[in-house]
Amino acid sequence: MDNVVPFSIHRDWTEKIKSIRFGKRKLTIIDERGNVKNYMFITVENTKNKKFKVSGYTRYFYFEGLGKTRIETLDYHAKVIVSFLNYVFFEKYKVYRIRKITDLDIKHGNEYLRDLKDGRIGNDQKTRQTVEKVERVLNKFYRFLLKECKDMEFVQKEDVHVKVSYSKQYGNVKQKFKREQDIYTPCFKLIILA
Repeated sequence: MDNVVPFSIHRDWTEKIKSIRFGKRKLTIIDERGNVKNYMFITVENTKNKKFKVSGYTRYFYFEGLGKTRIETLDYHAKVIVSFLNYVFFEKYKVYRIRKITDLDIKHGNEYLRDLKDGRIGNDQKTRQTVEKVERVLNKFYRFLLKECKDMEFVQKEDVHVKVSYSKQYGNVKQKFKREQDIYTPCFKLIILA
């Protein structure tokens, strides 16, 4: 056994991911009637040879009615998700050691939003409105992951979803009814002072 060379899984993985990043692609199709259909994809790209594959995260665009949204909105969602995925899988790999999406935690989203606000992601500090807009996209992405990945270890349905029931009364008429409503609560606890 003295001839066995120790092999580091993390070092090998770090070498493999140096040239891999998530990206976004748009496809526009014009049919024979002149109707334009735009599609957005989240891809996994090799930055050295420029090859790419469509990732399963593309299914996000068909989640909760996003499929009929304007392409500019889809592009913004793709930009946020790609930035977040690159952040947790590649830029912060040495800190998080995430190799599969089911290892994702809410703290990763909190730290991403904090770094975005402070200008460590991108070149400048972001406004409160920008960070809140990104937070809404990340909340939706986390809900998508909970629906798609049944084995999320560190994010639970209760973190983003609450059922509330209530009854109403109209004027003097006491009309009781019980209605359950799904409410999606923000799962991030980011404090923005400015």
